[in-house]
Amino acid sequence: MDTVCLRPLDIADDVVFAGLDYTLALNNAIIKLPRGHVVAQAAADGYKNLNRFQPWDNTRAKKRKIMRRLRFWRDPRAKIGSEDGGGMLGLQAIVRHFGLEKHIRRVHYFHMLDMALLDYAFDNTLHDMGALEPMLSRSYTVHLPNSWLTKIGIDKTATFPDNSLYEILKRRYPDPRQ
Repeated sequence: MDTVCLRPLDIADDVVFAGLDYTLALNNAIIKLPRGHVVAQAAADGYKNLNRFQPWDNTRAKKRKIMRRLRFWRDPRAKIGSEDGGGMLGLQAIVRHFGLEKHIRRVHYFHMLDMALLDYAFDNTLHDMGALEPMLSRSYTVHLPNSWLTKIGIDKTATFPDNSLYEILKRRYPDPRQ
């Protein structure tokens, strides 16, 4: 798991998507939909039928599906990426197709940190800037994506400065298994 809830997710809206950055990009880490919503159905159908063209597929997605059909016909689930089904980019395409961009919440609601600033969660920068407490009080969650941490070389099992966001979260929400 790579998301920490800071407070109850008491959002009144029926449809909510977590924003990834300060654009209309979204992440699939936090999604709120009513039962049977068209986005959930479309994402599930996309996963069940990975190589079938969807109405929201762009030229690149169609080319990838054709290539996957040709190269991986024995294992149709091979080479699944974030563009497929309900993966991050696939979900983004589905949301745009159905005109639901207005339901994307900006990054500070659920991610607190733009991906470009993710490494600041592990050093003193946010504390030194006085930015940490306002960020903690405004956000519903903190998302520290494992894939990004691996990419930038951060080992979550390590110990970091006491006033880093990561160590503050570890003290605030101790691992019950330890």
